[in-house]
Amino acid sequence: MKGPVFTVVFMIALTGLCITGLAWMNHATRLRVASNAELMEMQSMMYAFDRLPDGSLEESMPPSTTTADIPWDPVRLREDFRTFVEVVFLPVSPEQ
Repeated sequence: MKGPVFTVVFMIALTGLCITGLAWMNHATRLRVASNAELMEMQSMMYAFDRLPDGSLEESMPPSTTTADIPWDPVRLREDFRTFVEVVFLPVSPEQ
């Protein structure tokens, strides 16, 4: 009877250890993930407005190019985005 009980307890402990590790990794990287998502959104908007980085010509890019293929500088992208795009928040309900 010791074998099955040990197996179940071991699997519960191993599961708890793995869940704890994944939860810590999720917590530790949440700011980086949010920053990368914001940068991807900025890249897409600047590409849609035809505001590519200096030296990037759309004519020289293959048709399968995505915004991830363009050499964006994150610092310069944020500066250009703030000067070119005005962020406006519209209320959804009258109370806002």
